[in-house]
Amino acid sequence: GILYPLIEADGFTNSLEASATTNNVGWNTMKLAVGDTCDADLDTWVLLERNSFACREPTTSPSTAPSLVPSTSIAPTAAPTKSPSASPTTASPTTSPTASPSSLPSLQPSVVDQIIIIGGSLSISVDVCVFSDADKSAFSAAALLTVKQLVGCADDAELSSDNCVAEIAALCPLTRRLKTSSSYSSSRGLQEEIVQPNDWQLDFTVAATFTCEFASCNSAIDAVSTDSAAGSLVGPIAASFGSDDLLTRLSANMLDTGNFAPDLLLCFAVWGRVDSNPNLEVTPDTGLLSLLPYYPDWEFDSGTCLQGAENAPRYMQLDPESWLYSDLAGCCARYFGGWNENACNNVDGSGLWYVSHAQELCVTDCRVGSGQFCGGLAQDISDDLYSNPRSCCNTDLPWRFIEHCEAFSLQNTCYRGTMKYHRGDNEGWPIKSNVCVRDCDPVRDGASCGGLVEDTYIELWDTAEACCSEHHEWMNPVLCAARSDVQPLDMWWPDKINSLCVHDIVTPTEELSIQVYNSTALCCSEAINWLSVADCRARSGDTTILAATNMYYVDWGRERCVQDCEGDAPCVGLGEAQPWDERYATASECCAMLDWIPRRECFGVGVSVSRNLLGST
Repeated sequence: GILYPLIEADGFTNSLEASATTNNVGWNTMKLAVGDTCDADLDTWVLLERNSFACREPTTSPSTAPSLVPSTSIAPTAAPTKSPSASPTTASPTTSPTASPSSLPSLQPSVVDQIIIIGGSLSISVDVCVFSDADKSAFSAAALLTVKQLVGCADDAELSSDNCVAEIAALCPLTRRLKTSSSYSSSRGLQEEIVQPNDWQLDFTVAATFTCEFASCNSAIDAVSTDSAAGSLVGPIAASFGSDDLLTRLSANMLDTGNFAPDLLLCFAVWGRVDSNPNLEVTPDTGLLSLLPYYPDWEFDSGTCLQGAENAPRYMQLDPESWLYSDLAGCCARYFGGWNENACNNVDGSGLWYVSHAQELCVTDCRVGSGQFCGGLAQDISDDLYSNPRSCCNTDLPWRFIEHCEAFSLQNTCYRGTMKYHRGDNEGWPIKSNVCVRDCDPVRDGASCGGLVEDTYIELWDTAEACCSEHHEWMNPVLCAARSDVQPLDMWWPDKINSLCVHDIVTPTEELSIQVYNSTALCCSEAINWLSVADCRARSGDTTILAATNMYYVDWGRERCVQDCEGDAPCVGLGEAQPWDERYATASECCAMLDWIPRRECFGVGVSVSRNLLGST
């Protein structure tokens, strides 16, 4: 017998109706043919509705006299009358539309235009939102022209079309989002509006128009036209993110406004996003399913909700209020909340920034290769997405120096460091120095640079003197600063071994704690005090003429007061005083030190020669 427990007739189908002309005499036979191939698991059934077979006798001729009033049958006749009525069936139009469409089409087709709207966003590495009103307007105009050029809406574009429109939706806006409901029935109630900062500096829309084949815009040709129009808008914009096209066009358009200096545009970066699913002005009419177009894609495991509920599994279509959603966000929140909600809402990525711990920088949430900064689709929850790389670096890479992290995330080759100073012997630092170095690239900015600072543990100082004072307090600050800047030092340092003073430009000292002086005379006077200034200067190679001080001092060998000047007595020449000789402003003060010598003899009358090292004449 038949094993009924092993078979089930629980599939779904549509009711089908067939009619045919029968034989007037004899038996009429109906044949049913079904195909059941490539499937040994599921059975095929044919179900016939009870009492559904009926034979109808047609009249052989029309009645000889028509009725005086039209019939009031509930159902229409099976076939139209052979000739139209002489006048309309109603004296005036109905005050409300009929509950169902007419059985006959209108004589002229309905003309319905479908508008495909694509949204997108842009941001640049410069904070547009602090611009002046004039500069904001100029940036907005440049961005709009750039979008028009990309999709062929611009006046000078080769593909310009009257059916293409681009607009700036918002500049530095606050985002107003609706808390969407989870089902069709509850979505008819009130919705809560949430206001929060936008993740993008500028939002734009582009739109294309075509005429639908059907008034409902739900034919196969309408679907192909919709996909084609959406692709013509999304494709060029998305492609520009993966090349220099967007940056090149936007830079040129900003420069053409005359509001922005070329220096601003040399090293800035731009990133953005574009919607993959278009918004349609006319929703293709598929009944209730057109109100709830989104369903979770579990069949192909795409990780998102798909649009087009007519393609949803049958059990979802039969219970749309439980399974289907009116918007993508609500569907994603219900079925892919948490770790995958961002990927569900943004199949091609949100375009926002997230941290790549492997690279220790921040990347954008988009498929690898589809944009300059793309690091792949983010797997974290949306709280880990940021509107710009600086915010991402600051939050998720706190040990990285934020300027360096931001520049390298933006692949900014113009970044030259802060030019501030830090100690050059930091652990792990590639370029070692015993003084301070600057935060810059030595190849581009000179030998005083120690490389670009990457980590926040390195302390930076505005000046070399401040850095030296903090980290090399045992050094002479003048020498430390000069060596840090790799600049020649026009000062003198004492070489006490050789009893002379050395010009640091000629022979830089290696002893950075040594005292340095502004002149040879001062160096000789204070540091080589066992020689006279004149002799020390001569040994040091200083042939410059000293200026007379006209100061008096005691020549103890001759017991006379002499004067530091050239000429007749009491002048004895320049720089002849020994370091220990005390100087006096007047001859009286000097002679007071020789109170046993008569005053007329104290002034060294007749003395006009210089002393030798022993003080003899």
